[in-house]
Amino acid sequence: SELVLLIDARRGPGRNDDPFEKLMDQHRPRLFRGFRKRAILVQTVVGKLQATRINRESGFGNEIFDDEAAALAYLASP
Repeated sequence: SELVLLIDARRGPGRNDDPFEKLMDQHRPRLFRGFRKRAILVQTVVGKLQATRINRESGFGNEIFDDEAAALAYLASP
């Protein structure tokens, strides 16, 4: 696929409770499937740590950024 995905989580509430994480575990494969590249944009160090942990556990290979220009440059690169 030539499609790319940017998830901007900077204004989203931080959640890591078990019910939420289990729900996201169910939906994450459908959310990320079919994209050539995926970037997750976070605002805080804690957000970056959480996104990195989830990324490692899920095995999707999303790139995590705290800089919007860097995330967009990554998605635009070949």
